[in-house]
Amino acid sequence: MRALTESDYGKLLLAKVALFLGMVALATINRFWLTPALAAGPEQGPTQNALRQLRRNRDRDCRRRGHLAIVAVLGVPPPGIGE
Repeated sequence: MRALTESDYGKLLLAKVALFLGMVALATINRFWLTPALAAGPEQGPTQNALRQLRRNRDRDCRRRGHLAIVAVLGVPPPGIGE
């Protein structure tokens, strides 16, 4: 467990897990709150708000790019077992 907080590999792994959890949270919000609001129909007010929030979440999903960068970097160093 100490290697998770003291080694570079462990820190990258923790960052990857944090970004992944953020992506799952955004997907959950989109699926269970915003998508049903869109199904209400374009003539209702919540639809416009849901579209605005979906666009904002799409922009926040740039974390996915950070996640991919961390995955690429994780392939380079050896795991923190030896540290």
